[in-house]
Amino acid sequence: MGIVIRQSFRSTLITYAGAALGAMTVVWLFPKVLTPEQIGLTRLLLETSVIFAFFAQLGTANAVVRYFPYFKDNSGRHQGIIIYAAFVPFIGFLLVTAVYFIFRTAISSYFEKQSALFVTYLFFLLPLTFFNVYLSVAEALSSTFLRIVIPRLIREVGIRVMMILITVFFSVFGFDFTTYLYLYVGVYGIALLVNTFYLLKQIKKPFQWILPADIPKNTWKEMGSFLVFMILAGLGSTLVTKIDIIMISGMLGLSFTGIYSIAFFMAAAIEMPARSVVQITSPILSEHIKQEEWNQVEKLYKQVTLNQFIVGGFLFLLLWINIDNIFEIIPKGHIYSQGKYVVLFVGLAKLFDVITGINLSIIAYSKYFRFSLFLVVFLLVLTIITNKLFIPLWGISGAAFATALSVFLNNLAALIIVYLKSRIHPFSVNNLKTLLLVVVCIVAGYLIPAFSNPWVDLIIRSGILGAIYFFGVLGLNLSDDISRAFQSLFHIRVR
Repeated sequence: MGIVIRQSFRSTLITYAGAALGAMTVVWLFPKVLTPEQIGLTRLLLETSVIFAFFAQLGTANAVVRYFPYFKDNSGRHQGIIIYAAFVPFIGFLLVTAVYFIFRTAISSYFEKQSALFVTYLFFLLPLTFFNVYLSVAEALSSTFLRIVIPRLIREVGIRVMMILITVFFSVFGFDFTTYLYLYVGVYGIALLVNTFYLLKQIKKPFQWILPADIPKNTWKEMGSFLVFMILAGLGSTLVTKIDIIMISGMLGLSFTGIYSIAFFMAAAIEMPARSVVQITSPILSEHIKQEEWNQVEKLYKQVTLNQFIVGGFLFLLLWINIDNIFEIIPKGHIYSQGKYVVLFVGLAKLFDVITGINLSIIAYSKYFRFSLFLVVFLLVLTIITNKLFIPLWGISGAAFATALSVFLNNLAALIIVYLKSRIHPFSVNNLKTLLLVVVCIVAGYLIPAFSNPWVDLIIRSGILGAIYFFGVLGLNLSDDISRAFQSLFHIRVR
């Protein structure tokens, strides 16, 4: 776990540097410079491109992580898997391009009433899709070499710094919004170039081809089966997480999409550390599953889940007790405060996601990966139905509730599948103690007197509850990893 801890720690620091930049960009700069409709458009373009990109990958990112142990060799060429990882997504992108032109009229007709601006700029979708395809593949390849820090730096910091620059230029120089969108898409192109150069430095012989006949037929057969299921299951899973943006845009309009996006971003901060941990642990998890070392899988399962819960619970606590202060501080907060309960529902969904740990990864990298397909088809149908039901009733809060319900059922089902098939689960008494600590701190937050100045209130409230939570974690010795890190950093023995 040494390299996992080092890479995860560095990646988490980068993630939070990115989160700070993201907060500055999404929560302060975008509302100040862009209209809610313009924010909604950029978010809809990005989320739609992510859906297209997942399909275009044809399962490559997941396959690279799962099957790299089968292809890895000492020569540095890794039996040509690098070339296949570059070639297969390109075929997928050509297929997506064909689908785009076939269904362009249908896509336009769905959005033209409430989100006509999206139809006007629909042509940006394909280049943004291409960049997102290969960004994901490059990051997956880097993770197989246990090198996620630089790719994370590019995604979390580099992209956001460039977004800040183009948005400031847009505000200062006053060029038209179309030019801004060209620059917006170009940011992802630059990120892809930098990521690609870094990846090539990690591979000794990246351009050596190997004939398919040189790989055992059983491996290809298994990979083919895996890819079919992962494409279908992964596409459904991606749709589950993105369908809210699409349906809000189609049913309510881009302005509501912009408001929803700001609130969603706030809640998404809860899972940021978890993303780094999952990315670096995935190759190790895949190796343990391949060797059928289920004791090691369970150990990793419990360790990752507990640490993610402690960190995620703290972030949820700080976010929710300060939510009114945040909306008072951000530009045009009276408009974006409509997303208050979006923050609550999505925040709870993200918290449950980190509580359940790496269950979905265990299913994906094990012989039970076929369950992913059946599970996600049910969830996709459920998500569409619940959004259809709750958006007309509660607007963007209804979309957030539908998302939370889908995430909850998805992870609950995954927990059950992992336990029934492998007899392992991620929970311990310390998980329950962590939950109680979070609840106690939230209750205490409501007992602290309010201050009229939102900045003063935020700082004092966060300081008091942060201290209670921090010393609660150490005093209850909830995590050996966190206690050891504290002792190592401050040379103070906790117990």
